[in-house]
Amino acid sequence: MQNATIGPNSPIEIRAGSSYQVQAMYPVPDGPLFTLKATVVWTIEPAVKGISIDKKGKITVDSSVPNGATTTVFGDVEKGRRKLSAKLYVFRPEENPLIGAWHVDTRVACGESHEIRAVAVRPLSLRGNDWKFHVPQQFWVGKEHNIAAGVRLAGSYELDMKASKIKLTPTWPKKPPSSWSY
Repeated sequence: MQNATIGPNSPIEIRAGSSYQVQAMYPVPDGPLFTLKATVVWTIEPAVKGISIDKKGKITVDSSVPNGATTTVFGDVEKGRRKLSAKLYVFRPEENPLIGAWHVDTRVACGESHEIRAVAVRPLSLRGNDWKFHVPQQFWVGKEHNIAAGVRLAGSYELDMKASKIKLTPTWPKKPPSSWSY
C-alpha cells in the first residue's frame, strides 16, 4: 500500500472529448503496475468545467475543454490509509500531434525496391528507443517496463506547427538543443 500510485499512466493525459479509467495501483520490480484491491474515493481539484470523475474512477473530458487544461486527480484509499494524487492534462491532437508514445524503428527503406533492412544501431543512437511527448512540453527517450528500462534522453520541447519545426532541449544528459524540420 505504501508504494501505491494512480495508474495506469501518471501523469494522466486525456484527449478532449474522451474518457479515461484511473485505478489505484502498485508497482512490481521490473514489471507493470497491478491493481490495488482497495476501496478508493476519487475526486478532482480544482474543479474544471467539462472534467468529471465518477465513483469508479472514470474521468470524462468534454470536447469543449481547451488544450493544456490541468487539474489534479486524488484517490483516498481505505478512508485515509493512503492519499494518492496525479496531475491530469487535457490535449487536442490538432494543436499538438506529438502527444503520446512513438517508436523510432531500426529498419529503413533501401533503394527503389523499398526493401527493409535493419540499420546498425550505434551505441549513442536514439533509434530502436521509445519516444514520449507529454502535454506540459516534456519529452523522454528510452525503454520502459522491462529489465532493460532506462532513460537515454529527457528534456523539454517546443513545437511550431506553422513553421513545421520541433526544438528539443535536453536536460538529461545535458546536451545542446537541436531543431528539426518536418
